[in-house]
Amino acid sequence: MFSVTQKRKVEVLAVFYVVAFFIPFPFSIVSNELAVLISLVIWPVSAIAYMVTYRRVVLELPASDSFFVTWGVSTYLPQLFYKMSPFFLVGYVFMIGAAIWEAIGS
Repeated sequence: MFSVTQKRKVEVLAVFYVVAFFIPFPFSIVSNELAVLISLVIWPVSAIAYMVTYRRVVLELPASDSFFVTWGVSTYLPQLFYKMSPFFLVGYVFMIGAAIWEAIGS
C-alpha cells in the first residue's frame, strides 16, 4: 500500500483537484461567461494533471499493490477521484463542445 509520504502526496493532490473544481464559482459573481471560460480551462487540465500524477505515485509501488491501489475496491477518496476522472473528462469534452456550438450559433 501507500507509504506515508505517498499517501500525503495523493491526498494533497486530491485537495487541489477539489479546489480546482470550485475556483470558477466566485468568478460567476462578476461574470457568468468568465466563470464558464475559467471552468472550461481549469477543469480538464486539473483532471488530466490529477490522473497523471496519481499514476506516477502508484507506479512507485510494487506491481501487486499498484494494481490494488488503482483498480481495487474504492474506499479511499483519492482512488475514487482517479477512477472518476476519465468520466469527468468526457463530460468536459461535451461541455466544451456545447460552448463552442453555442458560440457558433450566436
